[in-house]
Amino acid sequence: RSQDSIVIAPVDDPSGTSWFITAVSDGAGSSKYAAEASSIAVEQVVAAATTLILDSQADDLTLLLKTAAAYARAQVLLWAEAYDAGWRDVLSTLLVVITDGRRVACLQIGDGAIVARFSCDCGSAVLRPVLKPQHGAFRNITNFLSEERAFDHIETIVFEGGITHLAVFTDGIEELVLTGSELVTPLFEHAFAALDNTPMSGAVAPVTGEAMPVSADIQAVLDSLEFKSSTHDDMSFVAVRLPIREETM
Repeated sequence: RSQDSIVIAPVDDPSGTSWFITAVSDGAGSSKYAAEASSIAVEQVVAAATTLILDSQADDLTLLLKTAAAYARAQVLLWAEAYDAGWRDVLSTLLVVITDGRRVACLQIGDGAIVARFSCDCGSAVLRPVLKPQHGAFRNITNFLSEERAFDHIETIVFEGGITHLAVFTDGIEELVLTGSELVTPLFEHAFAALDNTPMSGAVAPVTGEAMPVSADIQAVLDSLEFKSSTHDDMSFVAVRLPIREETM
């Protein structure tokens, strides 16, 4: 059974602005309820973020992310209590991206990573991680949402424009595309090119019907022997293309 969970949600706020939210979580293999924990984490963080956006509380995106993550953590722990389980039984990481097509806000607790492609005045693009995996002294040590001091390790970052594409992924892919501080780019280039060749009828391609062939294309790469023979972990990957905004004078 997969211990990774993903939620992708489009949201239109009261002003008519279209938002896109995605959350990705990896349940710890050593945890009794890993799959349940990751599922609750992504569902509840997206639900909380959606409520805040609909309540017009999106001016401070850092606060929005932290509030939504705190709510998700509380729901994971409430579920654990109902099943007479402890916080160690519901260990999961959490990565979240929220964007209105211009502003991009990211949150991370644990491993996995978020990678962005930035536009450049020189006409080229820069691809780099915006939030990196959280590892301890050993690669298999990380932080988890249900830990008592989880929010000592929370990382957030907000960008005011400049991002054209994003990728969010769990540690099953992390070990294949991040070697130290060096990013191995072919998977991202492939995914972003696939999105660029897809008509966009919404704020971001993954929320539209046209994105389905793109998803199948990326899945084929992840299912390839080259990838599957290189990792024994679950692999979750979300690619996002932001809309091109025309500059106004």
